[in-house]
Amino acid sequence: MNEEMSRMPDKKTNIAAQEAWGEAVNTGNLAAFDDLAAADSVDHDPAPNQVPGPQGYRDMFAELRTAFPDLHVEVVHLTVTDDDVAIAYTLTGTNSGPFLGHEPTGKAFRVSGVQIARFADRKLVERLGKQRPTRHPDSARTGLPMSGIGSAPPLRP
Repeated sequence: MNEEMSRMPDKKTNIAAQEAWGEAVNTGNLAAFDDLAAADSVDHDPAPNQVPGPQGYRDMFAELRTAFPDLHVEVVHLTVTDDDVAIAYTLTGTNSGPFLGHEPTGKAFRVSGVQIARFADRKLVERLGKQRPTRHPDSARTGLPMSGIGSAPPLRP
């Protein structure tokens, strides 16, 4: 098998890559994103001020894990092809640190979402995801959405 063939995505490799993402998020091993995301990876649903590539994921999850130290993602459904991994997930945590300029509330949150990820050379190159509209655990005081709803361009072929 030549090197190009060995780097082609397949279902087993994509599942392993998705599991590594979940482990990095759940353990807070943010340095793992250097090995899990391509330098020019695109997130079609980025967090505010999120830059492309591994740095953007490190920064976003560092902020989330500071605000929600027990942040946990659980995949509740997974569909995989040789090119893409689609998941439905639940994200949970307790607001124990500052979030978006607001003091911790001590309240728990739970949000459901979907994500489609495309991998190449065993790294995430493109992500499209949406969460069900959910508000910050203390939204009555802050009025801040935990996530937004909007449109995103389709994955490139």
